[in-house]
Amino acid sequence: MSHEKVSVVVPCFNGEQFLYEALDSVFSQTIQASTKVIVGDDGSTDDSIAIARSFGSSVHIVFHPDGGNHGLAATRNLILHEAQGDFIAFLDADDIWLPDHLKNLVEALEANPQLAFAVDNGMQFIDGGHDVGDKAHHHRPGIISPDDLLLDQWFAPSGLVMRRVVLDKIGLFDSSMRYTEDQDLWLRILENYPATYIGSMGYRYRLHGGQLSTSMKLWDGAEKALEKAIERHPYPHSIIRKRRAVIAYRRSQHNFATGYRLQGLAGIAKAAFLDPPRAVKEIINKVKRKKQ
Repeated sequence: MSHEKVSVVVPCFNGEQFLYEALDSVFSQTIQASTKVIVGDDGSTDDSIAIARSFGSSVHIVFHPDGGNHGLAATRNLILHEAQGDFIAFLDADDIWLPDHLKNLVEALEANPQLAFAVDNGMQFIDGGHDVGDKAHHHRPGIISPDDLLLDQWFAPSGLVMRRVVLDKIGLFDSSMRYTEDQDLWLRILENYPATYIGSMGYRYRLHGGQLSTSMKLWDGAEKALEKAIERHPYPHSIIRKRRAVIAYRRSQHNFATGYRLQGLAGIAKAAFLDPPRAVKEIINKVKRKKQ
């Protein structure tokens, strides 16, 4: 069997509700390349494995030695040890690729051998099919700044294709991190190599109640990723303050939503102290929304 050009990394934990649609989107790609799809099971107790096996030999399945649940970082690393493609493409089990996703990103990497990875835009949608806006928001196509990514991780793993050789030099995901392990790796790469955002719509990012991004622990992970980044790289002090403000503000939102009003107010105050211009902007926007 010939060496695959693209290895597709699909971590899965109890993904029976979405996995078939995700895998089907891989086999609907327009790219003409040898592709190996690897599903890494993270201790699923539902029918995820049966769904993956329904694709036959087209999908390779790997398991943790103890069959347990070890988190996204460890599961992606498990898959990456099996991946031999020149390019590594990531797809979360609850997301969907659009048909030209691989084609556009692989072509971008082949056109510029200096790039470590390329990423495209995604459309956020509520489970059931309703689109609710672009994932990448205000970002313009071009080289990605590590400062911008530290301040705001604006793309999902499902939007990214990278060169396998980069991981050999930078290392894999930090398996001690259950949250924001993806931002940690992308930052480590961007601190050493250029990467690009191409702007085309390439994937659909599903919003649902079970995803990790709804957890308060996400922002604990974000703070850990920030501290690691500060130790590694000379990020501008202004960017660090703004990122701390973002984390404080997001924590305050979660505290308000869960009934911890005093903690929420403290978080708002901290965010305003760290980034006054953004605080003023948020207040103005809230006043405008109330008047509408």
